[in-house]
Amino acid sequence: VIRVSKLVDTLKTLILNWKLRLKKNKAIFPFKNINLSLVTKESIMKVVKFSILNNTSGVIHLSSNDEISYEKIAKILRKKLKKNNTLVKPINVPDNMQNIVQKHSILKNNIFLKKILKFSNSKKIFTNYLSQNIKL
Repeated sequence: VIRVSKLVDTLKTLILNWKLRLKKNKAIFPFKNINLSLVTKESIMKVVKFSILNNTSGVIHLSSNDEISYEKIAKILRKKLKKNNTLVKPINVPDNMQNIVQKHSILKNNIFLKKILKFSNSKKIFTNYLSQNIKL
């Protein structure tokens, strides 16, 4: 079992929606109290390959070495699009969702992963994803 914190590619629809709004000078409302620990498809593939070749069993935890908030992600996108700071209006998760939303996603990576992966921070992972996958 490979337990992954948050695949960066799953943010694509959200990022495209935010991009569209920002380009029209419309505000976006990212959560400021939810953090993500981003992982790339390439990292997952390396772990899968390693696990198969080494007949690894058990639960493998995979995440980046830190977290990034939706607010920070929105601000990076806004800056790349050269839009006004006031278009990013961070909000808290509504009270009625507090119990069902996970506020942190970082996992303690298995020790052997350091041998096969070069861990990046979530900001770098997102910035790289943005430049390679989202036409600005």
